[in-house]
Amino acid sequence: MIEGLMREQGWEVKNLGANLPLPFALKSIERWDPDVVCLSVSQVHLLPDLQKYIAEIESMSQHRLVLVGSRLLNTHDLSASGSSKTIFINHIQAFKDWLLINNKESLTQDKMLVMGEEI
Repeated sequence: MIEGLMREQGWEVKNLGANLPLPFALKSIERWDPDVVCLSVSQVHLLPDLQKYIAEIESMSQHRLVLVGSRLLNTHDLSASGSSKTIFINHIQAFKDWLLINNKESLTQDKMLVMGEEI
C-alpha cells in the first residue's frame, strides 16, 4: 500500500519485502542510497529487532529518514527506539498526511526503500 501511494506521488520505490535480514537490509541501503527507509512491524516479539534496524540505519554515514509504521504504536511507545531521523506512523491516514506535507516536489528526496509488513 505504501509503495503504491509513494509511486503515485512520483517517488522511486524498491520493496524488499518482509523478514529481511539486517545485513542484507544495510547492504541494500548502501547500494541503492534511498532518501527514506520504511520499516514496519506487526508482532510484539519483533520489537527488539526493530530497534536494532533503526539504530543501524541511523548510524549509517548518509543522512536518511526512517519511517516506521505499525499498529503496535497504538499500544507501545517506541519513541525511544529512534532519534529525530525516525518518524513513527500508526495509521495509513497518518502516512498520507506525511506524504502530503513532504511531497517529492518540495524536497530533494525521491527514492524510498520499503521493508517489512504492511503499515
